[in-house]
Amino acid sequence: MSPPELHDHLRTAIIAPMSSNGRPAPFRIPVSFKQKEGLILLDQIRTVDKLCLVKKEGVIADETLANTLHTLQEVFAV
Repeated sequence: MSPPELHDHLRTAIIAPMSSNGRPAPFRIPVSFKQKEGLILLDQIRTVDKLCLVKKEGVIADETLANTLHTLQEVFAV
């Protein structure tokens, strides 16, 4: 989730976990990833050491990323 300008220079990355069994909410983004339906949990954003990230599983669709970033802007604008 963190932009390259940030995570290319630090040992940490900002992540938002995905859950396949969470309840929908305005700050949870529907996502389809690796043939699974779920939610991106923007209420559980965290920073982790990149050493904890074992392997890259893939990327989300551009539309989902745009929706996620828009929702984050709305959440932090309040």
